Amino acid sequence: MDDNRETAVLVVGGGPVGMFTALRLSRAGVAVRLIDREWRIGAHSYALCLHTGTLRLLAESDCREVLAAGQHIGAMRFYDGQQPRLRVDLARLDDQWPFVLTIGQDQLESLLESKLRERNLPVEWNRGLSSLHIDSDRVRCRIEHWRRAPRGYAIAAGEWSVERTSDVDAAYVVGADGHRSAVRSALEIAYETAGPIQNFAVFEFKSNAGPADEAIVVLDRSGTSVLWPLPNGYRRWSFQMGDMELPAESRLKVRGGGQGGIQTFPHVGREDLARLIGERAPWFQGSVGEINWSGLVRFERRMATSMGRGRCWLVGDAAHMASPVGVQSMNGGMQEGAELAECLQNVLRGQRSAEVLETYGRRRLAEWRTMTCVDASPAGAQGADPWVAANAASIATSLPACGQDLAALLGQVNLRLPRADAR
Repeated sequence: MDDNRETAVLVVGGGPVGMFTALRLSRAGVAVRLIDREWRIGAHSYALCLHTGTLRLLAESDCREVLAAGQHIGAMRFYDGQQPRLRVDLARLDDQWPFVLTIGQDQLESLLESKLRERNLPVEWNRGLSSLHIDSDRVRCRIEHWRRAPRGYAIAAGEWSVERTSDVDAAYVVGADGHRSAVRSALEIAYETAGPIQNFAVFEFKSNAGPADEAIVVLDRSGTSVLWPLPNGYRRWSFQMGDMELPAESRLKVRGGGQGGIQTFPHVGREDLARLIGERAPWFQGSVGEINWSGLVRFERRMATSMGRGRCWLVGDAAHMASPVGVQSMNGGMQEGAELAECLQNVLRGQRSAEVLETYGRRRLAEWRTMTCVDASPAGAQGADPWVAANAASIATSLPACGQDLAALLGQVNLRLPRADAR
């Protein structure tokens, strides 16, 4: 694989967005390579909800196994502190997929990696983009091959170093390489702040809490808290915390598990969970059994000033980071990846001009600015409940949907998104 110096598309980043983009390209018959700076998939659930729109795309891509691995969620309830105020029916979005799905990001990545291997398209781990140079007919990419030197016990404790470099010529490059995107950096695209940093205390634990098909969002003076039912009788509580200094590394994902895992999240434990439930959700009567994962996690909210240009384009966290409650960034990224793959397929076959890529970039960026309420909050239509209208932005960024699906869910509660300005 390393001797293959040319490809139609080089996808940089082996998370769910990069894997799914590469899978869509491969299924369309486009020659593609997929590289990632890390050494394997993530080790925890992280972004855990798949929107209805994403489920449609996964089904189209022969990834229906995900449905058996996840928990179906048909509704989301909103609380005003301890008072229930609103129920949004997720099942009304699609007759075929009348739910969203909770599944660990590690499980999703494992499934997608398996689908890529079936197509003889392995993720090239330990490969990072060092630099790129855009010519009129190609992008010249320098790839660093990283190697870990073991210290005599768990290999994760070894030191990383660049073993060698290689060059790849690609007709197009897709940057799916996250918030520290090397592609975005090489293109010198600004990554502007789109809202205050949010810190969340996250707990995943075994519980008999019900119902298992509803998610709950609590809005109060402390911020936003969300309860997601997970497969196999687990629940995840995420509580927004006040201002605190967390290292930027708390945004990094752990790779691998067991003895080799590297934990970058500050610790929170069972006592913290009990205290936060008592303060934020005393109505929660579910048991708290085994805690599978917990930690304090820092989330930035950012927006690239452009989705790319010419022969290099961005998807997912490389272009935007939203509030984690509605899991919009990953799902929006996967939906972007499907659209971008179709655009690239058509351009490479001469069926469309390169202008279709520029249109993709303008429209998607405008949609993101609207969806994340960067420029304006949703407006209350006639009949909107005053509490709903007052919390319109928090509701919009908490719902598990993007694009037209998000507009449809907001319509249930008499809210409407401002019109996107695709300049």
